[in-house]
Amino acid sequence: MLKIKIKLNNFSPEAVEQTADFLLSGKVVVLPTDTVYGLSAAVDKLSAVKKIYRLKKRDQGKPSILLMKSFCQIREYCYLSPRQYQYLKRHWLVEKKVLTVILKGRRKVFREKKIDKSFFLNADDGVAVRWPQSRFLQQVLKLVNQPIISTSLNLSGQKHIADLSDLDRIFATEQPDLIVDAGKLSSTQPSRIEDIRSIKAIKVLRE
Repeated sequence: MLKIKIKLNNFSPEAVEQTADFLLSGKVVVLPTDTVYGLSAAVDKLSAVKKIYRLKKRDQGKPSILLMKSFCQIREYCYLSPRQYQYLKRHWLVEKKVLTVILKGRRKVFREKKIDKSFFLNADDGVAVRWPQSRFLQQVLKLVNQPIISTSLNLSGQKHIADLSDLDRIFATEQPDLIVDAGKLSSTQPSRIEDIRSIKAIKVLRE
């Protein structure tokens, strides 16, 4: 398990490139997100996605969030109406909110790209997506050039892991491949989640 240390306000291009290379090669990476540390893998690397679920002891029937690099990429994988776009543009680009939303996924796209939709789409084709505020994540996503899975760094049902020195003990039998250590993060709670598939009746799923 390799570890690199970064500062989120002053990181090197080499750190971005190394992180992207690990994701593109099908590895599991611990990333500092906008909120808590998360486990990540490229969306099309099924063995890495399955490894994340094993590490967390997470039920495959519980879809994970996808981090996206742009609105164009979101439109590629999800249906996005003009009103939904304006809503997200205001929250993500103007107000800089850390917000995950549920959109209707394009089932056909997941099938054509040979991505196992069961890890990302729920029973009625809802998919959780977020455009991250973190400049580090934005640059990693641009290099990876595809969505990456993001799920909180913890065993399912347990508290989020804030101290990265505990990983050897918590993941004793199988471990992530790379840890990007940015020190203590400012947030201790995961992102707010809203279902905006019906823009006239937005549902808050997690505060």
